[in-house]
Amino acid sequence: MLTLRHEAFLAFVGRLLHDREFSEWFASQPISALASHGLRGQDLRDVAEVLNSERYEAHLAHALRPTVALLIDMVENARPSEAPDAASARYARLEEELQTARVRVSSARASTRPWWRFW
Repeated sequence: MLTLRHEAFLAFVGRLLHDREFSEWFASQPISALASHGLRGQDLRDVAEVLNSERYEAHLAHALRPTVALLIDMVENARPSEAPDAASARYARLEEELQTARVRVSSARASTRPWWRFW
């Protein structure tokens, strides 16, 4: 069952994946971007804890851990008055991780395809 917090997290990740302007905002002001979805840094740490528990779909959890770790790092190390170059570097790091995460998740899903679905 999804709670409002789960839905907010999924909406947040969806915007990171599909909205470049939002991703740029997150890179420059991660706490504000997270708060725009009613989330806090603790919510990201909660997601990381669930992914580390490996109770559900361990292959997908393993694929998503680095992405959530990066989001946590960006929120915890946010500096309100940084130079634009720092935000630009964080954005490049975020984009690279999101691209890599897509590949990891796709690979994890393919590796768990039931044997009878080989075509």
